[in-house]
Amino acid sequence: MSVWITRPEADARRLVDGLRTQGLPAVVAPLFEADFLDVPLDALTDLGAILVTSRNGVRALARAGCVAQLKDVPLFAVGPGTAEEARSVGFAVVRQGTGHARDLPEEVARDATLANRPILYARGEDISVDLAAKLKASGRTVLEPTVYRMVPTDAPAGAVAAALRSGAIGTVTLFSPKAAERYLFQMTSLGLDDLLATLEHACLSERVASPLRGRGVPRIVVAAAPNLEEMLALTGRSAAK
Repeated sequence: MSVWITRPEADARRLVDGLRTQGLPAVVAPLFEADFLDVPLDALTDLGAILVTSRNGVRALARAGCVAQLKDVPLFAVGPGTAEEARSVGFAVVRQGTGHARDLPEEVARDATLANRPILYARGEDISVDLAAKLKASGRTVLEPTVYRMVPTDAPAGAVAAALRSGAIGTVTLFSPKAAERYLFQMTSLGLDDLLATLEHACLSERVASPLRGRGVPRIVVAAAPNLEEMLALTGRSAAK
């Protein structure tokens, strides 16, 4: 059976390729797509550090043409995937975090090399941790432009809905609490909620799994750590059962 990858196309490629090497087919049907917003370029001067908690934060800066201007500013990335994205677009000084956004303020505070200048937090419209408030509480100046937002799609309409009904899809991947909530809403709206009991749900973290547990969804597995490598291993094991 196939794996339904609910991430946007740009983030799904490595998971698709990794599953393919295990002989597992995948269907990409994003629950959300990124809408990139304007970045206030004039305000981004004399920065001490940059914080990003997702690949989309990096992509927003790259799309706005900020990289050449900011490439030597220390960039704190939430985890390995975001760090890799930052390096790939040209940021030269990248600090890789633990994978947990809540840890970033402490990582900034521990870095004695940082100049006491404003910190740019390139954030999305919806955030799970108020990093700016934590940094401001420690006396730092924080610029926090909203540089992207996630827009819901109609997935799993059409061919994906048909594949779910036929039993061709056996595992669903979920990477955020918002995606989990959207998934439950869409499955109910499309009359597919009876499948919630039979599908395997591979979740990035317990926070992601929480909306499913609240609905009594029985078949949930959670990655050992919130990163792509662990999700690939988890999804492969789940889909191979």
